[in-house]
Amino acid sequence: MHHKFELSSLIRTLFAFPRIPSYTYKPLYGPPDAIRLVILQPAPFITSPINCRIIETSWGAESLSKSKSIPTLKTTTTPPASQPSNKGYAALSYTWGTSSPSTPISIDGRPFNITPNLHTALQHLRSPRTETRLWADSLCIDQSSTSERNLHVTHMREIYSAARETLIFLGQGTPGSDALLHAIRDAGLEIVGATTRNAVVRCLVNASGMRKHELVHEAERILWRGYWKRIWIVQEIIVSENPIVQCGGVKVGWEVFCQALIALLMEVNVFGGGHGNLAKERLEAVYWERRAWRRKRGLRNGKARWDMRGEEEEGRMGLLDLLVSKRGAEATDSRDMVFAVSGLATIPKSPGSRPLSITYEKSAAGVYMDTVKYLLDHDGTGSYEILSHAGLHSHSSPKSSPTHQIPSWAPDWRHPSPYKTKIVDWIATSSIPTLVQHNHIYLPHHNSLVCIGHKHNIIQSISADTSDVKPAAGSIGRVIWVDKWRRRNLIEHGVLSNLGTKLGTVTGLVGRCHPLTLGRKVASLKGGVLALVPSEARVGDVVAGFVGSGVPFVVRDLGRGDHERDDWGGLEEEALSKFSEMDREGGDLGIGHYHFVGECFVDGLMSIETRDWELKKKEAFCLH
Repeated sequence: MHHKFELSSLIRTLFAFPRIPSYTYKPLYGPPDAIRLVILQPAPFITSPINCRIIETSWGAESLSKSKSIPTLKTTTTPPASQPSNKGYAALSYTWGTSSPSTPISIDGRPFNITPNLHTALQHLRSPRTETRLWADSLCIDQSSTSERNLHVTHMREIYSAARETLIFLGQGTPGSDALLHAIRDAGLEIVGATTRNAVVRCLVNASGMRKHELVHEAERILWRGYWKRIWIVQEIIVSENPIVQCGGVKVGWEVFCQALIALLMEVNVFGGGHGNLAKERLEAVYWERRAWRRKRGLRNGKARWDMRGEEEEGRMGLLDLLVSKRGAEATDSRDMVFAVSGLATIPKSPGSRPLSITYEKSAAGVYMDTVKYLLDHDGTGSYEILSHAGLHSHSSPKSSPTHQIPSWAPDWRHPSPYKTKIVDWIATSSIPTLVQHNHIYLPHHNSLVCIGHKHNIIQSISADTSDVKPAAGSIGRVIWVDKWRRRNLIEHGVLSNLGTKLGTVTGLVGRCHPLTLGRKVASLKGGVLALVPSEARVGDVVAGFVGSGVPFVVRDLGRGDHERDDWGGLEEEALSKFSEMDREGGDLGIGHYHFVGECFVDGLMSIETRDWELKKKEAFCLH
């Protein structure tokens, strides 16, 4: 006799068994430096299910077991497999990828979903025989707790500094990446002992059996992986005592990895002055920033015996410098474009200076606005330089609520700057901090910055491109510029000249194909004065000078028509009241509402001696 099969009966039977609840985080009850660690269980095969435990400890206690000595040459070039230990931990640096957890693992016997990229990393990092003690942000921080995220992100520097090693996981290996990293590992001692770049390349060719162009190609492929675009890797690598690069199952030390790849990519010639190999530049930036960080703290640095053509200037570690150099990197959370580098930034020595506060309670717009205010007050210069990196955001959504829309005066760090060179970086005039501090107010609940200044001129016409400007006969020549961090000079036919001399006019800049012209338009102001203006500028826009600013700016008058908001009346009253409290004659100030378009270069206005800004009638520019 055949029994009729009923699917519904089978489903009821399956669901009759109790489900195992998912893993849930317990609050951290330890000291202020309490953290969780993942204890990754060994597995014989890479495809074996991932099982782990989570324990509570503290980075202070864990760091006491970490060797404080600098790794020897051998461990720097060829790191050993992680040794079994019940003390210390490895910190993971990897690409989050998709933010939605979809791949299951087991934590303390309970199911828990993680991202596919983290799953791949854990598969490759676990040992076949011993437990692995690991700190991974998405597992060791309760991502649903805003207060816990605030606390751990504030202490991210200490967590990575305390780790025994930082594992830089680049993702799955390929035959090409395996061959290159095996060559770097096998030729490690020869690479760190090489005295020329060509010697480094020869070592790699001999160790790999590959041709030079094949090695260069694989080096480029490794550096174009998504990992290097992440904003958080900057801090994770720079503060680490012993970074180790791992791709698939192959590991190499950070120092020898950087020397090898930088040497290979110096083979790549990029046409055009001022443009370079972006992949190589990203690696070089982190490499030299790490060296500057360690030297400032009295920590030893390994040093290449060949010329890597780098800079170790500590000036690159200011908050604005880091924000500008990492602009356009990738972050799962837009607020991390600021928070990921703020922990590295040098704190100014001026009285009252403090680190930037980290809080995930605010929107990205709120964080970016607070950062502008912080730099105006605490960057040690008290200048409007931060505004030179702001402007109208063509990528902003007009449908965003006012609370979440980034105002025009706050740089949007999520996107690369449309300009390769900032005008403010070429102008040798400095601001007077007291002038800036006493001539602006910040109204965060209105998303506004109000600056005292004056209207200098009006844009009457704009050229479609800079080719419309015809320089005088004989003025066309090639300019070679030397780019030093925060200090740029021009060398023309071997003669050193500052911007205010031969290249102090718009026609001089355009005629010599100067980098300031890239992405900008030439405008004619009232009276026939020429100016380089942002590409977003329009006829009728105002050229304004803010009291204390080093360069003039283009702003767009919003008038009182369709742009007017219901809160403008209250905003104006509050602004004028605050200026009165600052001993400004608030009652005598006119106030206008503007969008901030960007910095500009105006003939006859770039030298502080030629400015008559203080003689002009002042008004309050309310920037939205």
